[in-house]
Amino acid sequence: MIGLIILIVGVLYLFLLVAVTRAAYRWAKGKGLSKSKCRLAAAGGFLVVYLPVFWDHIPTLIAYKYYCEREAGFWIYKTLEQWKKENPGAEDKLTWTDLGIRSVDSNTGIQLIQLNERFVERLTKHHTGILPVTKSEYAVVDEMKSDVVARQVIVGAGYGNMMVGNDWRSMKFWLGLEPCFGTGIQGMHAYNPIRESFKRMGMKK
Repeated sequence: MIGLIILIVGVLYLFLLVAVTRAAYRWAKGKGLSKSKCRLAAAGGFLVVYLPVFWDHIPTLIAYKYYCEREAGFWIYKTLEQWKKENPGAEDKLTWTDLGIRSVDSNTGIQLIQLNERFVERLTKHHTGILPVTKSEYAVVDEMKSDVVARQVIVGAGYGNMMVGNDWRSMKFWLGLEPCFGTGIQGMHAYNPIRESFKRMGMKK
C-alpha cells in the first residue's frame, strides 16, 4: 500500500516538475525573450520544484563519498597478546560478564558499554552538519590507562527506515545509502572479534 502511494506521489511530482518547467519556458517565450533566456527561465522553473525536495541529494552523495574515503575504517592499536604482555596477571582479576550499557551522556550522545572490569566499548555518533551523513565510531577502551586498543568508524547516510521511524524526512528513501566500512579490513566482522576477545577475558570460568 505504501509502495503504491509512493508511486502515485512520484508520478504527480514528475508531472508537476515537467509542467512548471514548460510553463516557465512558454512564459519567457511569450515575453519575446531569446532562446537562451527562455532556457534559463525553464531552468528556474525546474529548480523551484526540484530544490525543496532534492536540495540535499547531491550534497549528501558528495559528503558520504568524502567521509567514506577519508575517515571510515578499522584500526587495531594493540592486540590481546600485546596487552597481556604489558599487563601480566591482569586477566585473572577480570570477572564481570554481560554488564550491558553503563551510561549514556545526554549532551554528547556518547554511550558506554561495560565489557568487563577493565574494558568498555565507547559508541559515538557524529553528525556532519545539516546533511543526513553520520559517522559512527566504536572503540574498545582500557579505562585504567585510557588506551584505545581497537576502533571502527562506519559512515552512513539517510534519515532511517520510513516504516519504523518517526521523522518525516525518512520519506526521502533515496538518501539511504549502505554503511561504508572503509578500505582494507572491512566490516563489523573485523571489529567484533577483537571486541569479544577483550570482553571474554572477564567472562566467568
